[in-house]
This record gives sequence, structure tokens and C-alpha cells, in this order.
Amino acid sequence: MKTVFKILLATDYSQSVQSAEYYAVRFSEFTNSELTMLHVYAPYLAGDITDHYNNMVFQDIIEVEHSRIQMHSLNLMRSIVKSANNFKMNTIEIEGKASEEIIKEADKMQADFIVMGTHGETGFINRTFGNHTWEVLYHSNVPVLVVPQSALFRKWKNIVFATDYREGELPVVKFLSQMAKMFDSDLTILHISNFALLKELEIILFDTFSKEVKQNISYSKIFFRMLRGNEISEGLNRFCMDHDIELLVMSPQKKTLFEKIFSPDHSITKRMSYQTKVTLMAIPDYYCHEK
Repeated sequence: MKTVFKILLATDYSQSVQSAEYYAVRFSEFTNSELTMLHVYAPYLAGDITDHYNNMVFQDIIEVEHSRIQMHSLNLMRSIVKSANNFKMNTIEIEGKASEEIIKEADKMQADFIVMGTHGETGFINRTFGNHTWEVLYHSNVPVLVVPQSALFRKWKNIVFATDYREGELPVVKFLSQMAKMFDSDLTILHISNFALLKELEIILFDTFSKEVKQNISYSKIFFRMLRGNEISEGLNRFCMDHDIELLVMSPQKKTLFEKIFSPDHSITKRMSYQTKVTLMAIPDYYCHEK
């Protein structure tokens, strides 16, 4: 069977990214895709000693990191794949800054998706590895799947795309319609208004964008919804809970909304319940899947 996607899984081996690892394997299995696990380790700081000694230490680090990722990937496959012999996972270990190397490797291997985890007991992206998640999410050229700790991979029956009616969103919706066809999913284009515009203007913008999508994208299971509420993040929360959403898709250009959803400031997020349940996909505006 033809390989559908190339998927890059970024890990730091911590328990908090375990769900992302499981998710990536199941997603790869379901779509018959090629999976590569990547671990980026911190640069070795050479001491004020001989070059020969530094080279020996550096070589030891390379060997240790290589053995570590091999063992980790093998244990992962044995724990969740019925037959590890029938599922192959590539591994890459590299020195450097995590976010930069993840993006470089994704470009190099022409990845279709990057899968990463959140950190913290409630699913918030924290300030350690989580900072790298932020940077990858904002700067990646390909879709990034951010998997909360308690999220499990389920067939995407309900996909929601949060729209602001931007021109660059149309190619994203086209790509999502292709994914929806693969999963036989409902694709809901959702706009939540916070009363910043007059109701009449909101309706005009909503109708115009809906017509443009229908004219350019042929998929029978696209639905359009507009809701009004003072807090957009809470509106997304309620919609995801009420409609059993498996995948919430947003543009990384919506930085303020991302920060409200994943910020460690609990007073802003009000401990949004869907953080630990719904996988988030970030797709840049004008994204076009050319394969």
C-alpha cells in the first residue's frame, strides 16, 4: 500500500509527551504513513581540556543518544503496536536547539505533519520543552498536531476549523476537506464573534466566506456555524464539548487566541476543560499540500 504521509514526531522522552507518541503511532497506522521519531539533545559544552578528550566525550554522547532513541522507539512500538515487525519507525537524534532542529528536519524530510506534546498536568504548554512547541507551532511550514496528555487517537469524525474569514484560510479549508474525506468526517467551519463588529456586518462576512468556500471546495460534509459570545476561547470550549470534537484546527496567526487556550495563566484560561481532551492542529495561512 502506498505511503500516504510523512509524519515527524518530536519527543524529549518525558511522560508528558507519551500521549503524543501514542497518538503519532496510531495516526501513522491509520493513514499508512511513514513515521520518524526525532529527539534533539542539548549541545555539549566542551571544557578547557584537550581536543582529543572533547572529541572522545562528544563521540560517547552521540553513541548514548543513538542507543537511547533506538530503545525508546522499540519500547514504544512494543507497547502499542500489535506486531512491531509490521510497523517501521525511523529515528533521528541530533544536537541543537529543539525548535530550530525540528523545523529544519521537517523541511529536510518534507514532512506532512509534525506531532508534539504539551507539558504540565493540565495540558498547558509550559516554559521548558513547551517553549519549543510554541516556536514550532508559529514557524512551521507544515501542520503541527499538538496532543494534550490525556488525548487518545480516535478516528476524526468531527473536525472544527476556527475561522476569521481571512483569504489565506481558503487553501487551509481545502486541505482540511481532503483530510475529512479520508476520515469521512464532518468539517465544521466555525466563527465565534465577540461582539466587536455589528451583527449585520458579521452576517455579511459569514455569508460571503461561506459562499466562497462552497464555490471553491467540493465536499458534501462541510458545515458552517457562527456563534456569539464575550469570550472566544470559552465559546470554542463549549462547542468542542457539546459536539464531541476530535480535532480543533486553527491558524498560528491567531496568536492571542492560542495563548488564551494554552497559557499557564489559569485566570485567563479558566482551566478550559477541553485542553486535556481535544487535539489541536495549527496550519499556516495559504498552506497547500502539493503531494
